[in-house]
This record gives sequence, structure tokens and C-alpha cells, in this order.
Amino acid sequence: MILSGALKDGTLGLKFLKEAGGIALVQDPAEASFPDMPENAAMHDGEIDLIGPIETLAEFICEQVGLQPLSLSAPPG
Repeated sequence: MILSGALKDGTLGLKFLKEAGGIALVQDPAEASFPDMPENAAMHDGEIDLIGPIETLAEFICEQVGLQPLSLSAPPG
């Protein structure tokens, strides 16, 4: 998963992740505090499985591991 950051090291890591059969998730650059790394990853030649806001990425991960996502908008109780 590529989140907020700078430089291009995340893109290189994403390449190796995909080569190993992993799932590539990238934070929407529009919501990142430091959008350089997500923007670089979004322009990566390889396949990205999902680009989206943090909540969407969290929901996707929960679905992949068979968990029900928690609502971030209201505290439990």
C-alpha cells in the first residue's frame, strides 16, 4: 500500500510487490498530506489494483481477509 510520502521508493516497492503476486493499493493523491509518492505510484507502468481514499483502502483490505469493516464515522457503543 502506498500512502502519503515523497520520492519514488514506494513505486519501486510496488513493482516488487506485484512481481511477487501481491495486491497494489495506492492512496488517492488528492487526500494525501504529501501526494508525491501516491502520484508517482499512480503513474507506475504496472497494474494497480485500487486507488482510493484511506477508508476505501481499509474496506478493501477487510474484505480480502474476511472481516467486517468498522465505521470510522461513529464510535462503537
